[in-house]
Amino acid sequence: MNKLGVKENVAERTLYRVLERIGKFFPVLLERYQQFIKESGLADNKQIIDFSSTYSEGWKANFASYGYSRDKRSDKMQINFGIATRINGIPTAITIQKGNVQDKKHMKQMLKVISKVLPENSLLIFDAVVNTRKNKHDIREKRHHYLILKPKKVRKYKNIFNFSRRILKVLKNLN
Repeated sequence: MNKLGVKENVAERTLYRVLERIGKFFPVLLERYQQFIKESGLADNKQIIDFSSTYSEGWKANFASYGYSRDKRSDKMQINFGIATRINGIPTAITIQKGNVQDKKHMKQMLKVISKVLPENSLLIFDAVVNTRKNKHDIREKRHHYLILKPKKVRKYKNIFNFSRRILKVLKNLN
């Protein structure tokens, strides 16, 4: 709480109440954030899209459900999230899904959200997990382009950091 500038300790109940309100009004908050991004000219035409998950310790998270665990915690309920960021790291969109939603299906929701803020002919960069004909068709239908990591071996896919570095290097060379 000190890092956030809060001088007094906040009761756990108060913190959860605030988080509940943020969750309840998330669509409104995201819409206003994206409006600010668009009006400020911060929506870049090159976006890196990634999906991840976190696990829930409690039982009160209505959005959590059992599913694939990237954290190797299959005994815990998961929440999936997707994020789209500019090349410089400014987030453009975020999506939150139940823990049992596959990334391939999650991409559909991300396209809905990101299309509200991106200009036509934007380049969407993502890994092979969401590489389906349907997703590629939907991207082209919204008049965007895509760049996908297509690994030959699973070992290469596991090191996503190297993929991101290669993409950034290619994009810097394009400019």
